[in-house]
Amino acid sequence: MRTNVFALPALTAFLFSMNNLMAEMPWMNGVLNHTPMHIADQESPAAPAPIQEDRLVKLSNNQTITAMLAAQGIDADTASDAADALADVYNAKRFKVGQEVHLQLEHDADATRLIKLTFAPDATQRIELTKDAQENFIAQRIARNVEKRIVAIRGTVDGAFAASVRRAGAPRSVANQMAKWLAYDMDFQRDVHKGDQFAVMFPADYDDKGELIQAGDVQYLRVENAKTKINLYRYNDHMYHADGRDVHKALLKTPVDGAKITSGFGMRVHPILGYSAMHKGIDFGAAFGSPIFAAGDGVIEKASVFSSYGNYVLIKHNGTYETAYAHLSRYGKGIHAGTRVHQGQVIGYVGATGRATGPHLHFEVHMHGTQVNPTKVASLGNDKLEGKEMNQLASIVRQDENQFAQLIAKAQPKMAENDVKVIPVSATAVR
Repeated sequence: MRTNVFALPALTAFLFSMNNLMAEMPWMNGVLNHTPMHIADQESPAAPAPIQEDRLVKLSNNQTITAMLAAQGIDADTASDAADALADVYNAKRFKVGQEVHLQLEHDADATRLIKLTFAPDATQRIELTKDAQENFIAQRIARNVEKRIVAIRGTVDGAFAASVRRAGAPRSVANQMAKWLAYDMDFQRDVHKGDQFAVMFPADYDDKGELIQAGDVQYLRVENAKTKINLYRYNDHMYHADGRDVHKALLKTPVDGAKITSGFGMRVHPILGYSAMHKGIDFGAAFGSPIFAAGDGVIEKASVFSSYGNYVLIKHNGTYETAYAHLSRYGKGIHAGTRVHQGQVIGYVGATGRATGPHLHFEVHMHGTQVNPTKVASLGNDKLEGKEMNQLASIVRQDENQFAQLIAKAQPKMAENDVKVIPVSATAVR
């Protein structure tokens, strides 16, 4: 092949220019020179922000603060440091089962960190654990501002009595107190009906945020319907009728909570024997293991298996009255013949021992050794206040009635049913 001598210079110039062009390209320069390619540094993506969490935990039985924190994911050293700081202001031996502890935590990919810990051991103080500028734990005891008030509530029964009281705005402790005191005079199944009116007045402590800290003892209560009206007043840590009768002197008409009468006193067809026979007591249907209370003060005469009654307790109250409790699953602590018991003390638990078709309490009242209808026995004598004490009670009756009326009137003259009315008063007004 013949080369065109005139084209050779042009071809050489073209190849030279292409080489220079390629050399100016960064990626080709690296290839041509066989050196590593240099890439500009790039910024790393930002780490995600830590997650903040507020957590409420409760101490379990024999659980220490250190163990509780470890269970929440806090490392052992941090948990120990936190517990040591708390020990400066609060004795760990005073922690109770169920103590609520508020934790402020911070989570990221590396760990869970404790930011803050607080708890209220009682109504008057709060313990707070935080960190200082050097990330060391510091603990302090903070006094809580407590406002004392008298709370007046009235409402209407609609369903279970205690549930109706709670819907009206009363805390559980107040509803339970009302049921306890009224049980001396009322059978909650037969004597309380839908539409019955109730009222209660009690002292309570509130914090500076207006939240209930704790309710005190019921000061005054009332239940009424078309047939019955019961007013009770607190005097010397007892509740009294206006005429001076101490409710403690009456026999409990319902010696087991939450019970329903399944069989009354009188003739009936026996559910097991199948023929008519006299039923000389009242049967209360209740859940297996429900506590059974002594109907009055007295001495245990018998606490043993007794014929078809199964596990049986007989209490002598005085020279006239005895009460009997049958079909118990087991006896209360320390219950045996000769034991002195007080009204409301747990003497046993509901069961189905002896001749029974299911768990229930068979309850009897004996008058001079003969079974009588418990609903017809009003009291064990009902000792009454006299003289100076009766005059003091009469003064309290007037005071409570007037105070309740004033609180209700100030709150709302035409108060809707089941509304709670809270009126602040000075601390000196709380009895």
